[in-house]
Amino acid sequence: MEFIAAKCPNCAGELRLPDDRKKAKCMYCGFDILIREVATGIGPNVEKLRHLAFSAEEEGNSVDAYEYFKRILEHEPDNFDALAGKAIAAENMASFNSETSRFDGPPRTLLGLEKVIQRYPEERRELLKKNTASRIFKHCRQASAFASKLDPHSEASLKWLEKQERFRVGVLRKKERSEARVAQANAKTDWATIAGGLIGVIILFVVAAICCVR
Repeated sequence: MEFIAAKCPNCAGELRLPDDRKKAKCMYCGFDILIREVATGIGPNVEKLRHLAFSAEEEGNSVDAYEYFKRILEHEPDNFDALAGKAIAAENMASFNSETSRFDGPPRTLLGLEKVIQRYPEERRELLKKNTASRIFKHCRQASAFASKLDPHSEASLKWLEKQERFRVGVLRKKERSEARVAQANAKTDWATIAGGLIGVIILFVVAAICCVR
């Protein structure tokens, strides 16, 4: 018995299959493989990869989503849905693995999408921006600022901007209350100092008066 080097038509996983059988199961995804078909060089089923990729994205499984979108791009390099999906998954993984917050800076893995969108005809750009922003709001919330920039007039963008404004106002009010407490504490300290000084002066006058009487 010999083994044939092949790729799974469903997930594109690298396999070695026995040549004396008609069928085998993929060790990665469990897909039933017709050995004759993979031996003749039939490539992976891109539609199945697409289904697996979007399912992983919906489930929040960024690692699998990244791999599936990556495999789609190996066969369809200009597939924008796969480009966006791969970037979103990469951003999620980068944010998850980062020891510091990524909220303050632009999402590095998504920035290239803007340039890609500009390559498309103008009539398609707005739709691409809307669809991409919607996916980012849903699956990559830490990049909401970027999504809001792509599609500033969507309902999701307006809600996010409203939330950011409430947060900003809340921070300002907290700061004002803190400053007011500090000012109040300082005022109390000043009055206590003044009162202490007055008491000291009064004591001196009393002592001086007693001495004069004697």
